[in-house]
Amino acid sequence: MPTPETVWEFAGLLWDSLKGAPTIIGIVATLLTFAISPDAKLSARWSVLGLVLAATIIVALLEATWRAVRTRTPDIPRVLYGRKAPAEYQNAVVLCLLESSDRYSFGDLVSFYYVDEHNFEALIGVGAVSNVQRDGTIQVVLETPIAEQMELIDRLSSNDETVKRRVRVKPTIQRRVTYADRG
Repeated sequence: MPTPETVWEFAGLLWDSLKGAPTIIGIVATLLTFAISPDAKLSARWSVLGLVLAATIIVALLEATWRAVRTRTPDIPRVLYGRKAPAEYQNAVVLCLLESSDRYSFGDLVSFYYVDEHNFEALIGVGAVSNVQRDGTIQVVLETPIAEQMELIDRLSSNDETVKRRVRVKPTIQRRVTYADRG
């Protein structure tokens, strides 16, 4: 189900598309319909006008759809909640609940990143998807923390709102982090 933000983004793309070439073509074609003999029936003019208008809208929709697909950003879900990992998750430091996403499956390896004030992403740890809940939300555990990032990880495990907003959990791991490194 599209979010209100994505609907407005698509509406903006559609408006931009209507301002471009299809609209110019539509206006020119509409003006050309008036070159039809004045003795002709009015319905011919309206038919051509309707066809040109419909073609303009179809072309604009196709262009907006094409641009939306080309510029689509991956859906990295937000962290909804963070806490210390329960004892049953051996070696895990933090348990997080993420928004729903089709990109994550049970057992997938994930990377935890913190986005700093300059918009750089720093790896803070590696973990795995521990559960995909019935409502689609995703539980992930951070199992291998980066030692230099323990302060941020502690704040995440305390459900710190500022840290939660800046943490990204990606459904991939860096090449330099292998499964053997995870213990």
